[in-house]
Amino acid sequence: MLDFLQKENFVVNTLNYYDLHNHILFVFDESQTEIKEYVTNNYDDIRLRFTLKEKVFSPLLEKNHPRDIIKVINYYYPSIQSITVSSFNLANSILKRDSDYIIKDFIGYKGGIKSGFIDIESGVFIEFKDTSVEKFKELLKECLNHFGNYYDFDDMLPGEYFGADENIKVDSVTLKEIEAIEAKFYELKKSGQFLHILPILKKHIEEAENATSTISKLYISEDFKIYLSDYNNLEIKLTPITKAIYLLFLNHPEGILLTELWNYKKELLNLYLKISAKSDYNQITKSIEDVVNTKNNAIYVHLSRIKSAFKKVLSPKYADYYYVDGPKLAPKKISLDDSYIVR
Repeated sequence: MLDFLQKENFVVNTLNYYDLHNHILFVFDESQTEIKEYVTNNYDDIRLRFTLKEKVFSPLLEKNHPRDIIKVINYYYPSIQSITVSSFNLANSILKRDSDYIIKDFIGYKGGIKSGFIDIESGVFIEFKDTSVEKFKELLKECLNHFGNYYDFDDMLPGEYFGADENIKVDSVTLKEIEAIEAKFYELKKSGQFLHILPILKKHIEEAENATSTISKLYISEDFKIYLSDYNNLEIKLTPITKAIYLLFLNHPEGILLTELWNYKKELLNLYLKISAKSDYNQITKSIEDVVNTKNNAIYVHLSRIKSAFKKVLSPKYADYYYVDGPKLAPKKISLDDSYIVR
C-alpha cells in the first residue's frame, strides 16, 4: 500500500473544541507549487472523495475566511473581543513558514517531516517530498484506499446544568442565535476551513489566556450599567426592572427562595426606583408587586431574560457563572464569586 513512503507516528494532543480527529491534513513543502495549484483547482473533488471515507481533507491553503468567524470566536473566548477581521488573513497575520509549524505543534507532532499527509485519527504522518503532480495523484489514490471509514463523533458543547429549574429558559430568539454560532463553528470544522484559522486563533487565545483570567469581573457603574470589564467592557443590557432583579440577587449571594421573594419587596422597589426613568410611583409599585407575587410566574420571565442576556454573548463555559440559577424548590443565586463583583 504505502510502504514506499516514510511514515512517522506521533501522539495527538487533546484538542477539545479544536477536535480534528477525523481530519486528513496535507502540509506543503515550499517546492511543491504545482501540487499546491492542483489541490487548489481540484479541492472540491478531492474533498468529496475524502468525505465518502468519513474524513475531512484539509490542505493548508491560503483563502479568505468567513467574516462571521469573529462572532464565533468571541462567543467561545470573550476575553478576545477586540480581535479584528483583518487578523484572519493568514498571509498578513502570520509568516507562511511559521503556520505549518504551529499546526504541527498544535496537534503534537515533533518530528522532522516537512510535507505530506497527516492522519489525525491514527496519529500518522506520511511523508511526501516529490514535486510531481502525477506522483501526488498516486499518493492521493493510495491514501484514499488506505483510510478506513470513521464516524465523526464531535465533542458536544457543555449542556445545561441538570439540577437547574427548567422554568428559567433561554428565550427562543437568543436560542436561535446561539445555535447559529454553534452551527458555524462545526461547519468550519467539517469544511476544513477551521484548520486555516487555527494558527491565528491559537496565537490570540494564548495571548488572551496569558493576559487575563478566564472569568471576567462584573462591573456595575454608577448609572447601573452592567459590564464584563475583562472582556473589553462588554455591556450586558437588561430592561430596568429586570436589571433591578439582577442587582437584588447580586446583593444576596446566599440565594433567594422564590416563594419568599415578597420579603425582598422593599429592597427591590428601591432598586427599581433608582434605575427606572418612570415617574408614576403607582405603576412602579404595581410592577414590583407582580414580580414578588408567588401566585404567578412573572419572576421566571425576568430570570429567563437575564439568562438569555448572558447566553447570547458568552459560551456556557462562562455564562453559567453570571446568571441566576438553581434547582427547583431551592434558593436561586448567582454563582459568581463576590471577589469578581465591582461596584
